[in-house]
Amino acid sequence: MGAVAAHHAATGLLAGGASRLVSFGFAGALDDGLQPGDLVLPKSVMVNDPRAILPVDPVWRGGVHQLLSGNIKLSDEPLVSTREVVTSTSVKQALAQHTKASAVDMESAAVALIAAEAGVPFIAVRAVSDPLGFSPPEALLGAIRSDGSPDMARILSLIVRGSVSISTLLRLGKDSRAAANTLCAVIRHAGPQIGFTA
Repeated sequence: MGAVAAHHAATGLLAGGASRLVSFGFAGALDDGLQPGDLVLPKSVMVNDPRAILPVDPVWRGGVHQLLSGNIKLSDEPLVSTREVVTSTSVKQALAQHTKASAVDMESAAVALIAAEAGVPFIAVRAVSDPLGFSPPEALLGAIRSDGSPDMARILSLIVRGSVSISTLLRLGKDSRAAANTLCAVIRHAGPQIGFTA
């Protein structure tokens, strides 16, 4: 998770011979029209600054869009990357107003910057895992490992202390499954175009 990990991963992929880069994963909605499971296939990404636009490869993105159109609900509006997890509706709304982006993640801009520096094509493929009105609670962030996996001992401790409710965890699980199912559908319909092979 995060820009530093994304930077290292992208650099490692290029060193290993990758000829193009894709940022593939989850995003939070900044647009109330986006719901868990919707897909963001942006025409550009930015780093919390509407002036710092990082374009995606239009031909590559267009080919992926054509394969997915009609199969998955798509948004092509901009995606913004932040350094921290966005954990409140008010912060999401402020970020949307400032950037005009439709969704937020923590990695795409870092990957886009590496791709731009290397002169290789880049696209972002991000499934919405949390809607505008619901976000992962801040208390839960300390229970997520750097690779994104949950630390169950810490999660149980948060539940016992009343810092996180079971209903919140169930909602997060449901929304994350919707996003994961969409990413699986992306691979089914456009896997080879993105770089996933059977």
